[in-house]
Amino acid sequence: MDDVSESGVIKTDSINVAILDSTYLRSDLSLNDEMISKLESEWNIELPKDLITDFNSKNRLKSEILDKFESYFEYQIFSSKEYSEMIESANSWQIIAEQYPEIKTILSFSRVGLNSEENKALLFVNANCGPLCGATYFLLFSKSESKWKLEHEYQITVS
Repeated sequence: MDDVSESGVIKTDSINVAILDSTYLRSDLSLNDEMISKLESEWNIELPKDLITDFNSKNRLKSEILDKFESYFEYQIFSSKEYSEMIESANSWQIIAEQYPEIKTILSFSRVGLNSEENKALLFVNANCGPLCGATYFLLFSKSESKWKLEHEYQITVS
């Protein structure tokens, strides 16, 4: 693969990422009681109730994602509607490769849930890089001295 060096380091300047233009949360991986228990067990913490409530409230409906990312790699905003139509096809990645050969990975994000102190944030991320290539995560961030830091991650799926 041209995007990975011999040592296995990803060459970020050669990868083109597409980010869906609206928020996304897989219904089968929603933040329900079972998922909350898994996260709390995996991270050995109790998630703040207000964080859970805010996350679920914000993610009931899709929201537009604005092109405001600061990134060291190339990306483009991609139509969620078009992606949904393509992904329903059995040969979806062949279609994507033919119509958008520069796209190697498609990222989608939930809205960010915050606790009332706004020092904890929860995010769902989906990365799709092919028919048998992808992963989904819940990420928990904490804010200290006005800087956000990834505190915990939980990989839900991988292929």
